[in-house]
Amino acid sequence: MFHFEKKDRKKEVSLIKHILTSLSKDSLMVVCIQDSEKKVNTLLDTLDDQGQLVHIADQPFVYTFHEKESNYSINIDYRLIIVRKLVD
Repeated sequence: MFHFEKKDRKKEVSLIKHILTSLSKDSLMVVCIQDSEKKVNTLLDTLDDQGQLVHIADQPFVYTFHEKESNYSINIDYRLIIVRKLVD
């Protein structure tokens, strides 16, 4: 899971770049990320910096976590982001 907090941001951005350079042409990268402006912007900026990608989807959704034992529930906003690599 990508958090993009200060202490991990460089390492996580490097991992995304590594994954993208390892993908073959027409491969998809699918990311579900907590929908906070900072996290989403960091991800999108990283993807856009790589170039040669086309955005296939950017879909918000709500994940409901429910713990049966305590009957605790919380709704968490997420985003599904999918890109396709255009070249090798």
